[in-house]
Order: sequence, then structure tokens, then C-alpha cells
Amino acid sequence: MKNFFLTAATLLAMLMPTAASAQEATYQSEYSGFKHTYEAKDLLFNITGGWVAKEWRTTINGETLHEDFWGNPDKMLHGMQVGLSVSKGLFHGLGFRAGLYYEWYLHFFNSQMKEDYGFNRFSEHCLYIPLHAMIRMYPFSNKSICVTPFGGIGFNWAIVGKLKSGPMAVTDKYGRNTITGRQYPLEIFDYNNHTPHHWNVQAEAGLAIRIKRAEVAFTYSWGLNHHRLYDEAFSRQNKLNVNLSYVIDRER
Repeated sequence: MKNFFLTAATLLAMLMPTAASAQEATYQSEYSGFKHTYEAKDLLFNITGGWVAKEWRTTINGETLHEDFWGNPDKMLHGMQVGLSVSKGLFHGLGFRAGLYYEWYLHFFNSQMKEDYGFNRFSEHCLYIPLHAMIRMYPFSNKSICVTPFGGIGFNWAIVGKLKSGPMAVTDKYGRNTITGRQYPLEIFDYNNHTPHHWNVQAEAGLAIRIKRAEVAFTYSWGLNHHRLYDEAFSRQNKLNVNLSYVIDRER
């Protein structure tokens, strides 16, 4: 019996440092996890402005067409984007991003377009709502830089499109540039009777890089619904946007 107690005491003495080390390692792991989770769960608000462009992509007989609003090849309809977004971490960097944006597209036609149709300018006002999953990553220990890949779906709604003509430069018979003030009545583009469609559903992927309170984000969108540009082929609207945000951290 005495030998049994001596053996048990010896084993207990041998195991005590190991147990202490395991407890210490567990504590450090839990503390590091808690610290990371706290950073990951920050609730951030973005005030955003940037550039946006979209095109219509159609594949016919093996050939892919890239067109702007009026069918000009290899062109995009350009505009600007402003809005507000919110992002929230939920678990170990995983979370969501959502927002509401206003987009304004503007297109100037060439002089031939005005002669043929009487208009030289098109503007479009849209709303954009993204719903994204994300993961926040901090490549440096001081968490000064946050890299956030994201992806999900987006919804675009063309509220109204306007065709109009304004003053533009013309060349007279002597080769001199003059300005004409000839105006045509404003015409509202009818999305119900024309193509492309006034709404677009899109799959999206992007990357955001935040340095302190400044964030730049790149997003590409692949259209999912048909815009009926051609009877014999499926046309989709793709979009690219680059924006800069001022970030408000609610947790700090």
C-alpha cells in the first residue's frame, strides 16, 4: 500500500506541470479568440461615393456582344454612386454587408444621334441594394488594415430614364464651331415597352480594403435576368463599381 501511494504521488507530481501548461494554453487560446471575436463583431457604417459602369452582354452564335444602353459595341454606360451601408460581424470574422445606394448614369450621344433622333443626352436614375456575406481579415497584429472579401446578390431598379437635347457644338459651313441652343421636349424612357429592362438581379463578388476610417471597395456583378435585347438570345446586364467610403465604427 505504501508503494502504491508513493507511485501515485510521483505520477501526480509529474502531471502537475503538464496540467498547468494545458490550462495556460487554453486560457491564451480563449483570450485570443475573444479578442479576435470582439474585433470581428464590430458594427460599421459606411458613407460611400464612387464610380459605376454597366454593360449588356449577349452571346449569339458563339459570338459575345458587349454593348452600352444604345447598342454601341464594347462600350459601357457610366455613372456615379452614393449611399450608405452597414456591416456586422457575427462569428470569427464572418458576417454580412448591406446597403442602399443612389446611382445616376449619364450618356452623351454623338452629333449623328441627334440628327437621327433629335436627342443628344440620356440620363438614368437608379436604386441599388446589395446583400452580401463577408469575412473580415486582419493581416497585421495591430489591425490597422482590414481586408474583406464579400459576395452575394444585388438588386438594381431603374427609376426613370430621360432623353433630352441641350446646347451642343456644331460646325458651320465655314468650319467654325458654334453653339446651338435648340431644344427638344423632354421624353421619359418607357421601360415597360422598351429594352433593356428597368430591373436587374445580379450575383456579386468583391473586395474591400480598409485603412483606419478609409475604405476602398471593388465590386463586379453578373446579371441573372433577361433584358430582351434580342429575340434569339439571352441578354444580361453586368456591372462594375469602385467606391471610397468613410467608415464609422459604432463599437468605439
